[in-house]
Order: sequence, then C-alpha cells, then structure tokens
Amino acid sequence: MMMEKRQLIKGLLFIVTVILCIFSFIPKSAAQQPNWAGKYEFEEATSGSSNSPGMVMEWDFTVKKVNGQFQGSLEVAGQTTNFTYKTDLKLSGNTINVYYNKQTDGPVYDEEAYKKGQLLFSLSNINGKITTHWAALKPQLNEKAPAVCKNCFVRKTK
Repeated sequence: MMMEKRQLIKGLLFIVTVILCIFSFIPKSAAQQPNWAGKYEFEEATSGSSNSPGMVMEWDFTVKKVNGQFQGSLEVAGQTTNFTYKTDLKLSGNTINVYYNKQTDGPVYDEEAYKKGQLLFSLSNINGKITTHWAALKPQLNEKAPAVCKNCFVRKTK
C-alpha cells in the first residue's frame, strides 16, 4: 500500500513539473506589454556647410488610448515640410505598427504617396529602448538612412 502511494505521489509530481514547464513557454500576457500611450519625438538634422546652413526636421508622434483602442497622430515639420497624418495602430507583442490613415494637415504633396492601411513604420520597445523599423515612410533628410534606427524616437511624455 505504501509503495502505491509513493508511485502516485511521484506521478503527480511529474505531471506538475510538466505543466510548469509548459507554462514557462507561454508568451507574456497583454498586461505585460509596453504602455505605448504618450508623445514620442525624433529629430533628424543635416550638418551645414560654409555655403548653406543645416536643415532640421522634427517628428512628433502621439499615441492615445481612446475607448480601449490606440490612436496615433504623426506631425513632421521642417523648413519646407509640414504635414500631419492620422495613423492606425496595431500592437503585436512589444511592437506597435503604424499605418497610414489620412493626412489631416499641411499641403498635399502627392495624393498617392501612401495608401490607407499602408505600413509607415514600426516601433519596438525592448527593455525600455525604442527601435524604429522604417517602412513606407523614411527619414526625409537622409536618403541613405538605415532601415532600422535605435533610439530615433524618444519618449517625451506618458
């Protein structure tokens, strides 16, 4: 009788160990995802020369949570450029994908520049560091900007 109890206990311990191992591989829950609500800034600049001053463009990306959904607005302003886009946002793990919805301000440079639903860029938050993955929209002053940029966008407010 005592042998049967020991085998039963060993069997139960084995099952509990297997269950704990399985749960350790389940992805983090949505509650552990980064809170993206806030304002992010990215400043790109060119260096000037003796013949011409440098140029600066400021990118302000705002993420708000309205009725449980994230909404975004992207404003880009420079010496000769100024536009604002309403964006649609989709979260995937520690990444937020930013999709073009419509232009809400500024001159229309090219009505077909972006299509509704087109991925503009993505931001990933890994250990508090934000990495930008450029897609259809890229830095405006550097044609050879890398496709991935660490700390381009910096969180300014929560």
